[in-house]
Amino acid sequence: MPDIIISSKDLAGQSIFKQLTENFGFKKINKKFEGNDIWTKNEIRLITTNRELLYCDHLDILRSDLLIFGSQHKSESGRPSLLVHCTGNWGDNADYGGRPNEIAFSSGSAMKTALIELKNQKEQLELDDFDVSLEVTHHGPTQLDTPLVFIELGSTPKEWKNAKGALAVSYAIIKVAESKKVYKNYIGIGGPHYAQKFSKVVGNPDINFTVSHIIPKYFIDSLSKKMISECIKKSKEPIEAFVFDWKGTNSIQRKKIIPFIESLNYKYKKIKDFERNF
Repeated sequence: MPDIIISSKDLAGQSIFKQLTENFGFKKINKKFEGNDIWTKNEIRLITTNRELLYCDHLDILRSDLLIFGSQHKSESGRPSLLVHCTGNWGDNADYGGRPNEIAFSSGSAMKTALIELKNQKEQLELDDFDVSLEVTHHGPTQLDTPLVFIELGSTPKEWKNAKGALAVSYAIIKVAESKKVYKNYIGIGGPHYAQKFSKVVGNPDINFTVSHIIPKYFIDSLSKKMISECIKKSKEPIEAFVFDWKGTNSIQRKKIIPFIESLNYKYKKIKDFERNF
């Protein structure tokens, strides 16, 4: 069963924890993790760690089949946001957890389920000022053997304390924890950090399409074939193909990446090909 992970050091996480325990029927049990109470609902555990979530490379000890992190998001723009992403470091830099040149195991189905529910909750809770989006794969943890997804509330302390924003994230967390639905899974390539083109298709419940990892444009120039292969290995659901944000890459980048993809016996598509069907 899935486990929901909250950090005692995460302000948005504490707001999300409050919504989960007050509104979703979780009950405290006579067990603790790192000295913190464990709560459960239908075998789904709500667990608090004392580590920052970016550095939680120790959670395989929970023997979960999916780790759902309820987290704060911080950005320079300070834009109110509801976000979904997996974790990993595409290059030599690992300043925000995990190891260099390593990505985590991801579930594309969890990513899609979370994004759809965040979009629903934005409307239902009238969170008109909030953006809803996928982010590209970034930051730690990366060393876990358990698939994971981050569902985030951003982007300033004002939003981290926002009860309706935390409730929206909580609904998405529960939806992911309870969902059994599996979607066709792809690897996304190109575009900016906030992956709006991929979000448009993944967030459409009528399109049987999701992504487990998104490689942003700003890392393609230094990307190795090994990291492309890792995307395939570290996706919970089988990979159907690779999908480009075509205008979100340049011709030099495509000439580099496409031979890698073909040498691994995979095909590639364009994200606009999926948009045309609807």
